[in-house]
Amino acid sequence: MEKNLTTGSVFKNVLVFSLPYLLSYFLQTLYGMADLFIIGQFDGVDIVGLCEVENEQCVSDLCSTLQRFDYRYVHFDSPDKRGIDVALLYRPTFCLLNAYPVPVPLSEDETTRDILYASGIYHNTDTLHLFLCHLPSQSGGAAATAWKREAAVAVLQQHIDSIFALSPKAQIVVMGDMNTAPEENIHGLHNAMLRLPKHSDSPQGTHKYQGRWAFLDQFYLSDTLLYTTDVQVYSAPYLLEDDMRYLDTKPRRTYIGYRYQTGYSDHLPILLTIQYKTDCLK
Repeated sequence: MEKNLTTGSVFKNVLVFSLPYLLSYFLQTLYGMADLFIIGQFDGVDIVGLCEVENEQCVSDLCSTLQRFDYRYVHFDSPDKRGIDVALLYRPTFCLLNAYPVPVPLSEDETTRDILYASGIYHNTDTLHLFLCHLPSQSGGAAATAWKREAAVAVLQQHIDSIFALSPKAQIVVMGDMNTAPEENIHGLHNAMLRLPKHSDSPQGTHKYQGRWAFLDQFYLSDTLLYTTDVQVYSAPYLLEDDMRYLDTKPRRTYIGYRYQTGYSDHLPILLTIQYKTDCLK
């Protein structure tokens, strides 16, 4: 059935034309309210690592939005050409001792994100050392860009070796978007994603590209943490959408090209739970 919008009442025609859009906005509002209800039942986590942060104001606004969790943050501007950084949110259960950016030199005409280092006393236990990474992407080809990620891992390894030299039993966590499949490529640490149990009903990865899931987002743990932790991919339904091209599901991203679609991210978050004698900490 065709409707001629050039004849008749202008108000009625505009109303008829707008109804599908108004309905979709209403449904999206309900969907967002459901998300808020789900998130509202969540007690939050003690430490949050964020990638692809545009600027400090974004982090500050996020902490204000989540003010009931009493988050503080660490953020440093990186020399990345896209203008994106990493940032760390933490609650008072993590007593920050030190934090600084670790530059990753590549070449004269290429730059990338700094690695963020932070250390602190966690729940009045031993010092916890954190490295938050967003390694160079595979844009231009995985093989052609591998040297960039190798350079970043080499810098990371130097700092980890320095910590172990002073404290052989140090508690170290490396986390972030490694932009490659999980490997055991950091001496002294173990890639926790290689020990994840496989569940047929959950996504087998954190990122989906051309129908294939991959664990680009990873945790590396020192020996002192390896057997006292649990790692999982957080794949709540509101973070996913139907994959109409490759079937099954995929992360519901914020943008498709330049089109905003009210999603969350093209990556799923990963969750690390550290178990101490009297506590279960996240």
